[in-house]
Amino acid sequence: MILLQRNSTYLMLISSCILISLNISFAQKEMPLNLPKFDKKIYHFGFALGANTGDFSLNHNIANGSDTSQTLLGIETERQSGFNLGIVTALHFTDLWSLRFIPALSFSQRNLIYRYLNKGNTNPTIVSKPIESTYLDFPFYFKFRSHRLNNYAAYLIAGGKYALDLASQQNVDNNNVAKEDLVVKISRNNLAAEVGFGFDFFLEYFKLSTEIKYTQGINNIHVDDGTFYSRPIDQIKARMLLFTVSFEG
Repeated sequence: MILLQRNSTYLMLISSCILISLNISFAQKEMPLNLPKFDKKIYHFGFALGANTGDFSLNHNIANGSDTSQTLLGIETERQSGFNLGIVTALHFTDLWSLRFIPALSFSQRNLIYRYLNKGNTNPTIVSKPIESTYLDFPFYFKFRSHRLNNYAAYLIAGGKYALDLASQQNVDNNNVAKEDLVVKISRNNLAAEVGFGFDFFLEYFKLSTEIKYTQGINNIHVDDGTFYSRPIDQIKARMLLFTVSFEG
């Protein structure tokens, strides 16, 4: 969580510096407008490409994760990188306000890291349980954009989404399975809130947007089947930081 907050802070500072620099530059010199009629259209379509890094927010009780041979010291999440592909549909209410629907396919992986102390051993044992997800996202966002400064504008977005995890192993049978082969199950259904900011660049033939977005899961996606690695976990919520580039015509 600390790393995600630091990354978000750095990105916002960098973006603010860019915005100030561009405002000063544009205020000094007017440029020919690209796509001058772009904002007069009611709707636009496009596509989006992006990279993401995700992890989990965990609530756990380590007392439930120990047995006669080892003691659970803690559980952490190891972040992994992924990517996403989406289709953009934008409905414009005014030049500044719009509603965006961007169904997307998102690939992500997070590793749950368990640290155990075996009896008679002073060095902890590390166990990694990977959780892979292939999300089919259905997000809706409200977008508020600044007035154009020549061929540039900044914007804020906020909204929510339903995500279906096509790679979920919630129905895997963990009975009569060796401890090392146990699967930590998460639900196929995920609800999340999202907030972000970005910049629109009006080019000669299309609009290019760069966007940074933070996603925080709302519902508990942990499926507790009472097995060894699931018992110490009370709650799992997914979260993700995304960088997206979109193209609209």
